[in-house]
Amino acid sequence: RSASAVAPHCFRSNTSDLRICALDTDNFVISRRYICSDCKRAADVRKASAQVALAAAQAVAMASGLRAEEEAAENAAVGGKGGRARRSSADDEEMDDSKPYTFMGYNHRSLMLLPYGLGASFPAYLTHHSGLDKQVIDLMVSLFDKGIRPESLSSTLLELHSKRYWRLFLWHEQAVRKHLDQPPVGARPPVMFSTFGDKGRYAGAVPSGNYLASISKAYSESIAPYLDKEVKKRGAELLAWDASYKEAKRLAKHHGQQVYLALITGTNELGEVRVQFHVVTDGHDQMEAAIKAFLATMRAYGQTPPRLFFTDKPLEDKSFFQQTIPLLQVEQVRLDSLVPGAENALEPCKLTPSQWKLCSTARDININVNSLRTLVKGHSSGRDMLALDCEWSVNTGSGGSITSAGRVAVIQLGYTMSSGEVADSS
Repeated sequence: RSASAVAPHCFRSNTSDLRICALDTDNFVISRRYICSDCKRAADVRKASAQVALAAAQAVAMASGLRAEEEAAENAAVGGKGGRARRSSADDEEMDDSKPYTFMGYNHRSLMLLPYGLGASFPAYLTHHSGLDKQVIDLMVSLFDKGIRPESLSSTLLELHSKRYWRLFLWHEQAVRKHLDQPPVGARPPVMFSTFGDKGRYAGAVPSGNYLASISKAYSESIAPYLDKEVKKRGAELLAWDASYKEAKRLAKHHGQQVYLALITGTNELGEVRVQFHVVTDGHDQMEAAIKAFLATMRAYGQTPPRLFFTDKPLEDKSFFQQTIPLLQVEQVRLDSLVPGAENALEPCKLTPSQWKLCSTARDININVNSLRTLVKGHSSGRDMLALDCEWSVNTGSGGSITSAGRVAVIQLGYTMSSGEVADSS
């Protein structure tokens, strides 16, 4: 955490700069490689210890009559470098990637050590040979959340870069025109402006959709601890519960079988994901641990547990969730108390036989419907009301959910006039 042992080391041999794609232009980052002498001494000690351990392992193997590939054993001892593509000569000195002793000036770990948060103002997110401007990343995160595909964003960046190119092209043409009208003494003849894709001159290029998608994943992983804390800070007076079975089908399978059955998601009243986890069965026991951890987090942050709960299986889930989240039971009792008692209940509607008629044939139905239509048209009062209701049979499963529905069996037509007259026809 100190620069006292850091000194310039060399320049990169494979590339001199990193290309950073911004909204309508490209920026370039150039830096030399630095070396930390203290870290190098520590790496030399680790390398020496690994060589001693390798020699001891070889001696034991030879004493036991075993033979091992020396190069493979050495690679395994120093960190498994034999299984990866060869890096540049400067990178070869980093024998242990977890604790390198040479680094570039824009190294992320070094930037975070700069005083007063100066490292956070670095304007780009870098990959191996290129990077994205953080303005593009901020736009990318917002657009991806709204369903915009990475390929569409790549096309948008290409359009913005192309527009800037043509503006520069026109500016160059005007400069050429001025040069021809007022040629400076001893000036060289003007040259044609570069094409957009000329790698030796303008070298216009934008990242592909796949690159943007990989950056989105890598950037999200880099700020995952911050995102986790932000999720915990969100309250949830209301919790909407849902199980998605499509997502689990797309995950990697074990011997051709699904590892998980569904992805459970709970969102708050603002639609923000508040709890999310996988389950292997539909049993409530799969959810209990996650819900208890969720409630413990809310208590730790001084938040009130959910008092309203929405699920697509209320008959099956009611008892379990009221026991797991006690405030739901308290709220249910409060809501039940708001239902008027018998002394305040409305009196049932009573119809005399003269006020209703049962129609069972097509002829009777048509006659009564036409009569009702004529009767309603003849009254212009705004207080007249007409009501329609249909009834049909349904079949329910073991859990109480509707599995199938029959055809409409009964149609009820009712009307009331401003005079108070009530009639019904079924």
